[in-house]
Amino acid sequence: MDHTHIDEHQLADRYLMGQLDEAQRHTFEEHFVDCPVCLEKLETVESLRSALKDLPPGFSAAAPAALPLPPSLGRFARLRARPFVTLLTAACLLMAAAASLFFYSETRRARQELEAGRQALENARQRQAELKQAFQRELASRPRPSDDTAMGALRAAPLAATVFTLNLTRAASPTPSDRIVLPASPGWLVLLFDRPDRPNVREYRVRLSAAGERSVGEPVTANAASGGMLAVSLPSSLLTPGDYRLAVEDAGSGAVLATYRFRAAPKP
Repeated sequence: MDHTHIDEHQLADRYLMGQLDEAQRHTFEEHFVDCPVCLEKLETVESLRSALKDLPPGFSAAAPAALPLPPSLGRFARLRARPFVTLLTAACLLMAAAASLFFYSETRRARQELEAGRQALENARQRQAELKQAFQRELASRPRPSDDTAMGALRAAPLAATVFTLNLTRAASPTPSDRIVLPASPGWLVLLFDRPDRPNVREYRVRLSAAGERSVGEPVTANAASGGMLAVSLPSSLLTPGDYRLAVEDAGSGAVLATYRFRAAPKP
């Protein structure tokens, strides 16, 4: 995705206004996670709030001495004889404030997801480093002829990962609402999801299953990310195109606390 395409189709503005379809939203999110230009463009909406604060009063007049008005109503004192203009001005100010609040909340949410993705990526890198060290110790204790080839493949493993945010599944649906794109070459996938509101749970575990409740891999521990979210990192080779169910469990009791469904699709 290049910036000419983004500017021509106004993807940044349409993203913040929720006007992109699911495929466009995922593609644009994958792009702006590592694009400072697009991040700066998203952040410019905050200038609307400061611009509203600098609007000139325009409608100020002294209130009658016998009945002083509160300061908050002073600017509308001269418009008492023109109720239509007063209402129109108030409506415009309310619409501008509502638009500013909407864009600010969307930008804040995008920042939180970006920070959570970065934290999850850092956790994935640390986990890969730990696996590499464990493999090196195993290699030193039990050398085998095929270890050199396996070690070379581990060294060549990419440190980058693609981040996807999952939405909570609230009702049965034939088609999962979330969609992730499998990379063309082996790599890492980071799945982000909301932390269940269970204050007594100390550790969360994630169990992944495919169609027919077939387990995929072993249950893994979910790592804490910023913004009240959890994250798990998976090798992309673990998944094949199809529908999956991700169950978040209490690691102590095994009780299922939340369920997420997503569809894995090959990269076009």
